Amino acid sequence: MVLRERFDQAVAADRGMDDPVDGLRRILAATETYLGAGLRLAADKPDLLMVYLEGTDTIGHLLAPYVPPPTVEVDPAEAAVYAAAVPRYFRAVDRWIGRFLEHYPLSEAAVLVVSDHGFRWGDERPTGLSGTAVGSVAALLALASIIAGGWATSQLQSRGQGVLTTA
Repeated sequence: MVLRERFDQAVAADRGMDDPVDGLRRILAATETYLGAGLRLAADKPDLLMVYLEGTDTIGHLLAPYVPPPTVEVDPAEAAVYAAAVPRYFRAVDRWIGRFLEHYPLSEAAVLVVSDHGFRWGDERPTGLSGTAVGSVAALLALASIIAGGWATSQLQSRGQGVLTTA
């Protein structure tokens, strides 16, 4: 849990995705905005409804470095605080999807959940410097990797396969 003082500092500093607290605040606001608007549209039962949810991707880029095993640049005390936000976020998204299914029962609609890639979690994820690491060493490593035709570490954290789920 993040203390109110830390939350207020993050909001005042306005560092966005460079700060796990401000970044998560933005992810939650965007998730509620997109899904809330989608639910309002769903109430009219349109023939086709598509809702974009960026948060399931950005939560990984923002907080995966804190999830066990944490990456090398992460303070273990911070990891203990921020790691819990990831499963809580995905449980919230699951509840939102359930609310859409209330408007579109599977007996009446085809529901597709898609993504452009998966994300490596736990032991599958590289534990070197993350793609969100801030500092000259991380920036130089990423730049050198790109110049050499390789992949920056954020690509190493992504799974090549996308996801397609139908119901």
